[in-house]
Amino acid sequence: MNWTALLRWTFFLLPFTMFMGIAVQAIGLYLFILLAPLMSIFFAQKTQNQICPPFYLKFVPLALLLVWLLFPLANGFSALTSKEVWIANATFEFDSMLDNHLNWKKFLESRFSSAWLFSVVGLALVNLGIKKNYVLPFSRDEILKKFMLGLSISAGLWILFLAFQHFSGFDPKSASRLLKQEHRMANGTYRVFGAYGHPLSVASVAMALMVFFWTLFCNCLVNVQADSPFFHVFKNLSKKMHSLFYFLVSFLFFLGVVMSGGRTALAISIVAYCLIPILAAPSRKLRWISLAAAGICSAVMVMIIFAGNFLSRFEQLLVMIRAGKFENRGHFWKVYGEMISDSPWFGYGHYFIEGGLRDFYYQQLGFGALKEKFNAHNVYLETVSNIGIVGVLCMILLLIFVCRQMAKAAQQCGSSSVGLYFRCLSAAFIVNLAHGLTQNVFFDSNVMICYIVLFFVGNYLLTADTVQLETNTLPYPIVANLKQN
Repeated sequence: MNWTALLRWTFFLLPFTMFMGIAVQAIGLYLFILLAPLMSIFFAQKTQNQICPPFYLKFVPLALLLVWLLFPLANGFSALTSKEVWIANATFEFDSMLDNHLNWKKFLESRFSSAWLFSVVGLALVNLGIKKNYVLPFSRDEILKKFMLGLSISAGLWILFLAFQHFSGFDPKSASRLLKQEHRMANGTYRVFGAYGHPLSVASVAMALMVFFWTLFCNCLVNVQADSPFFHVFKNLSKKMHSLFYFLVSFLFFLGVVMSGGRTALAISIVAYCLIPILAAPSRKLRWISLAAAGICSAVMVMIIFAGNFLSRFEQLLVMIRAGKFENRGHFWKVYGEMISDSPWFGYGHYFIEGGLRDFYYQQLGFGALKEKFNAHNVYLETVSNIGIVGVLCMILLLIFVCRQMAKAAQQCGSSSVGLYFRCLSAAFIVNLAHGLTQNVFFDSNVMICYIVLFFVGNYLLTADTVQLETNTLPYPIVANLKQN
């Protein structure tokens, strides 16, 4: 069996698992971030050229591990320093919670999913396991072409399933095989779940990939050279047809945002469609061409929204604002604002907030009658309440460090296609930071795994060689020893 060929095709198969349920997502991700790196090291090839793996990437796994540890460290700090919270003649005692029912598993959990922790191990295997003068058994162009092909095909299949669910209400996870009536919109269609746990998870993933492909399309239109691997994903398509294909994939993901019923995601998507062409175009003439394409897209989007009566979701929002409800978000934000003001520097820790502190604040601030005592519905309030201002500053510095190391490695590899890939990934990340102003799905496992996959593929692009090595390579010592035996 040609194991190196099988390893290359994992980049094609991986995107199909991104749109599945959390169990399939996890299996696909763990196989990719643990098994694939081990196989990559095993079949790495020695070259006569003086090649050294990018030094900048060696500290990236450690920085990401520290980001993951911030949340359990905040739990430990609160357990050691916080004694009680006193509001309106009532107290919440931390010691009693620790003495009565300390759950070590939850105490040591992070808001980032376990997939983040496993990805740290996988990154360490790839970035530290490849020795000097050894290269991965596949080229950078092969990775990019296989992954983009798989991502494009799986995107079409996913949107087809979402469309079927949108109009029929079919839900494979439900015993009745139908979505609940509460997820039905005013026009009779349903907010889609796909295989995820919530429509907003669908909105976040669809919006991120919509912006990824839209950024790619705008850059392909004005910046990218014809020999780029982005224009060789399909053998029989020209440069213009590849650009058009990326435009269509982006539009398919926009339909996913629309069918999710996510209001904030829809508004951000329309803004991104108009803003990205302006930022991508290097000259005024090309900028107007890109902006005209964005205008056409926006006009088509508006027609789709009106034709499907999706504005009912925004009308529902106006009714709630007039009734003073606003889906209780104002209450959520006030509760978390009070928590932050009481412990601004180090937060209270996710373990204690979920374990009863949040309900205590709802009760004492006069919101005890609310049936839905949810989280902040704002990723920034949620994060600050968990790890405090000090923890957030540490997270920002660590993530800036990771971005700088990846940027240096991308500059060192000298590939414009890799730089473009990371620009698309950055745009996909930024739009969900904006989405976090009204939602808290950034820490959702379905969403996080999709970002981990995109990031991990980018890391492979930085560690792989620019060309497929053949005659000038020797097998890795492990493989050589096996052949001798």
